[in-house]
Amino acid sequence: MSSNGYFDVTENTLFARSVESWADYTSWTEDSAGNLGFTTWAGTPSSNLEFTSNIIDAGTVDYHMPIITCDSATPITIEMNYSNTVDSTGGALDSPTTVTIAPSTSNITVPYARFFTFKIIQGTGDSAGAEDSGGSPELSLQNLSIIFRSNTATLTQSNIDTSTLGGSVGARELSFNQTTGTITNCLIQPHITGLDDSGGDPVRPLIYIDKTSTPVVLNIFDADSYGKARRIDCTIDVQIQYLPQLQSDVSGQTEIA
Repeated sequence: MSSNGYFDVTENTLFARSVESWADYTSWTEDSAGNLGFTTWAGTPSSNLEFTSNIIDAGTVDYHMPIITCDSATPITIEMNYSNTVDSTGGALDSPTTVTIAPSTSNITVPYARFFTFKIIQGTGDSAGAEDSGGSPELSLQNLSIIFRSNTATLTQSNIDTSTLGGSVGARELSFNQTTGTITNCLIQPHITGLDDSGGDPVRPLIYIDKTSTPVVLNIFDADSYGKARRIDCTIDVQIQYLPQLQSDVSGQTEIA
């Protein structure tokens, strides 16, 4: 763990450092008027406080929804870094992907990874600037919680005419009549659509799905097109498992939508 602040053991709280340095205090002894030059630390808190977690191992490479809660004096911004592997020393993520989550962010991409670090940032000012209008940033570490959720929901829809979906013939973008998060599993059952218009032979829909696309793309072919991979539309039944959408609230903490 690391931070640009200091930890007060009596309050179990992380506070922003002051904007002054030792060089700003030039008088250390009593002056001619009897005033003590320096008795206690009375610095001006900066407007920026950052706390970075250690590397967190989620156990497997999978979709993981990070739920982050804490007690903070001002709204937080979360910088999430994730990767499937760590370097040989185990002290850094290999080529991490970085996602910045500001307060009141909706539809946050759920990461597919194993290893994570999180940087919690408070304050919008520069670390060398004076305290901002939101007050001095402070973070209660005893109430900081970072957990991962992977619970999924199921949605089933029947008799979907793929010609009504976005995309082009035989390359259709899967969509539903309700909002879903990241799709983790997708089962497609095509219907036999009737006779081929040109040759009078039965049409046999064959469907391959592309889950790497957003939205999921259905690649639909006629298995009886004699090696020509003719793209077609058809009627399908669909069952999906999906992760609920992830969002942040006005204070910057993440939650399930």
